[in-house]
Amino acid sequence: VELSEKEIKDLEKNLSIKYNKNVTLNNIVDETILGGVLVKLGNEEIDGTVRTRLSKMKNQLSQVIS
Repeated sequence: VELSEKEIKDLEKNLSIKYNKNVTLNNIVDETILGGVLVKLGNEEIDGTVRTRLSKMKNQLSQVIS
């Protein structure tokens, strides 16, 4: 689901403050992430996607079951 203009502006503001830089976001919808947000800042990546969370859970469960 595409972010609203307010959500984009709020996220830009918070990231700008955190990184002490002027951040401008491009809102691209990628259905493969299943939900959440993936932010790429240069070489840094902030991954808050459902796909990544599920993958981590799967790995943790695999280790417990093995």
